Amino acid sequence: MPKNDVVLLDSVLAEQRNEYGSSLSNAKYFELFTADQVLRDYDLSYTELEQGVVGGGGDGGLDSMYTFVNGELISEDFDFAAVKRAATIEFWVIQSKETSGFGETALDRATNTFADIADLTKSFDDLVELYDENMARRADCFRQALVQLAARHPQIVVHYVYATKGDLGDIRRPVRSRAESLKTAIERDIRHAEVSVDFIGASELLDFARAPRSYSVDIVFAEQFVSTARTNYVGLVRLDEFVRAVSVPDGTSLNRVLFDSNVRDFHGSVEVNEDIVASLKSDDDGLDFWWLNNGITILGSEATSAGKSVTVRDAQIINGLQTTHSIHQVASQSSGHVEGSNRHVLVKIVVTEDDGARDRIIKATNFQTPVPVASLRATDRLQRNIEDFLKENGWYYDRRKNFYKNLGRAREQIISIPYLAQSLMSIPLKQPDQARARPSTLIKDEVRYEALFSPDRPLEEYLYCVRTQRAVDAFLAARPQEYSPARRANIHFHVAMVATGVATNTWPYFPDGFAKIADHVVNEVEIETAAHFVSAQLAAFVDNTGWTEDRACKSSDFVAALLAAPIADSASGVTANASA
Repeated sequence: MPKNDVVLLDSVLAEQRNEYGSSLSNAKYFELFTADQVLRDYDLSYTELEQGVVGGGGDGGLDSMYTFVNGELISEDFDFAAVKRAATIEFWVIQSKETSGFGETALDRATNTFADIADLTKSFDDLVELYDENMARRADCFRQALVQLAARHPQIVVHYVYATKGDLGDIRRPVRSRAESLKTAIERDIRHAEVSVDFIGASELLDFARAPRSYSVDIVFAEQFVSTARTNYVGLVRLDEFVRAVSVPDGTSLNRVLFDSNVRDFHGSVEVNEDIVASLKSDDDGLDFWWLNNGITILGSEATSAGKSVTVRDAQIINGLQTTHSIHQVASQSSGHVEGSNRHVLVKIVVTEDDGARDRIIKATNFQTPVPVASLRATDRLQRNIEDFLKENGWYYDRRKNFYKNLGRAREQIISIPYLAQSLMSIPLKQPDQARARPSTLIKDEVRYEALFSPDRPLEEYLYCVRTQRAVDAFLAARPQEYSPARRANIHFHVAMVATGVATNTWPYFPDGFAKIADHVVNEVEIETAAHFVSAQLAAFVDNTGWTEDRACKSSDFVAALLAAPIADSASGVTANASA
């Protein structure tokens, strides 16, 4: 049967790789596929998955790496000060090999690499001396989480996964011995960490791929509930039943997929949440919990009932995140206050597949307490207009995370809100340093958000930015010998800016010049000119300052140097004249 599973897995890989729409090699796609399956409970987007893939030269034998804080994937600009509650740090490391078995060498390399990652006396620059910069950057996210959250005594969980097309039944004793040695070494180097070392073979990957990615939850109501035409429901749910409904299968954490449409994140130990926790822990059985709380609103595309149980498809908790977190927190810390308790929470289930209605409900249920307008950006009319306009032109704007991924649209046609924001920051606003330095926090500032997504900006400009940034990314990715993953991550926004200057034949370009090419599709010659120019200027800048490329590309000083230099590329014959 394992041999048959390999054949079937190869068929799944071929089909999904075709849907992905990429020129990635089979080995590279296997790394991405494996990470997607292993981390399926986190519901990562294509962009998030790709950022964690580090396989290649200088990777220390580790193919992908992801760090989560309280279930949220973190990147270089993560705001650790915003973590207001007890923290859980999860570090996932995956080795993905298209081999037919499991070997000792991979585990030995992992042991040595983990020792360097866990050595906090080594600086980021030290890691770059030992490994590829992209791998060092991903490892440093975990290291920064350890350092920044140390005073909060975080729970630390390290997962190492070794995945191949092999059969778990064929793993030899020396390989399992090496796995135990790796686990012991990680536990020694990262004190108090909960460590797991797991093997995944062809059969397990096939099972993962076949399992539906369900957004459905089963809500079991108490006797007190009503329905409207058997599609919308409101009633009381026992606290322990509610915890089971909103948790991952093993109950250890909340299912974050249910909160993608919620405009808030958990606020930690603020007064309102402390009151919720106090109410939950109260021994006064004369007051049911729902008397003291506004309850939970769940939005779904379909709801079906069987007795007192209602199954909600595409379930999203759009109001009540603070309550949900608080209930789960109390259940985890002191189960007697939740498990077996005869207290309830009020739950509303609203069903609609109309996008406009869904957005109105999300806004309405979240205006009861102050929320920054920027937090509601995904439901803005402008965001919907951008989505519709880009779709007309062959692009899928994922303003609702993973909406188009789950529909099976090709990865190269999907554009996330952060990606569009970065391209807007780089091209119209000519600040690629900000796009590079703030990949996740760029649009959290409302002033910056309004500058990027202005109602006065023509929709054609959004399309131009998407086309240009995607074309630049494809150009650089097709030349791995010249542009390593780390180099691409550093310069691709700068190249998009300069390519626009080449296209306008004006440098620096001005808004009126930009408007003239809004319907232009940058060509390979323009991108090549821009890439050579940026690379040459970056080399000179690094030589003069002694900075790393990473630091330079996050600096406004380097952008100023680019804008001050005339663009000329004798190889392509294209010149953009400097303009005062």
